[in-house]
Amino acid sequence: MSEKSPLFISSMELLGHAVELLELDDDKKNKFIVMHLSNAVELLMKDMVIDIGQSIYESNNKNTIVVWKAFSILESHEITIKQRPNIEMLIDDRNVIQHKFGYPSRESVLYYIDFVIDLFRTCMHDHYPIEFDEIAEEYFTENGMRLIGLGDEDVFSKVDAIAKYDMLSAISTAYSLLEKKSHELLGHNESTKPVMIWHDKRFYSLLKLIDPLVMDNKRPREYFDSIRQLRNISVHRQHHNPEEHDKELDIGLLKIKNLYNAISEIPEEDVAKVVRNG
Repeated sequence: MSEKSPLFISSMELLGHAVELLELDDDKKNKFIVMHLSNAVELLMKDMVIDIGQSIYESNNKNTIVVWKAFSILESHEITIKQRPNIEMLIDDRNVIQHKFGYPSRESVLYYIDFVIDLFRTCMHDHYPIEFDEIAEEYFTENGMRLIGLGDEDVFSKVDAIAKYDMLSAISTAYSLLEKKSHELLGHNESTKPVMIWHDKRFYSLLKLIDPLVMDNKRPREYFDSIRQLRNISVHRQHHNPEEHDKELDIGLLKIKNLYNAISEIPEEDVAKVVRNG
């Protein structure tokens, strides 16, 4: 596949424009972000269909295939799109927007952008001669690069960029980074990692290795529970009143960052003992 194909270029331009609309910080633009993202995905899928030698036109040679037909064609060539369930949600939301009034939430568009970026990154790595990160700056602004997790070596650049638009989404993103780092340290992979990192008792053993001052001299479980509660609020915001937690969010985000940095600095030999001893 070529990154120079018209369909691919158009898909990247739509993706870049979707992120630019998010940067405007106007909830009325959210519906257009969803439409751009869904169109970008459809063009990418069609470009992949063309590359395997299949036509993207229906038998009448007038209409192009829908994304569901593209999935079927790709699957018949043993190309599986792992993000398909997410894409189905995106397309469904797009269809509702096109036929009814309403605006998606900021939380929704951030979620959609995140998995669509993952889709593009995966597809390009597996099927194109160039990596997503190598050409991203051609399509995204400097701030847009931060929003998709590029352009800065700081692991929390994406979190800080998201925080400008939605602090709850920033909390959940930061928590995911902390959880991912913990999985890495404890040697989990996709098949062995627990549903929640704190289900592995070794996680709290890991926290006991860091300076108690990082956790305000509280017990690891007590301290982490305060972080986990904020994460739950961010993920299940429909059941909470986020405004009641405004003051906690800034402090909570800092707690997550400090804890991430602290466990990242634990000597390898100490981590190895925790992993070995269980």
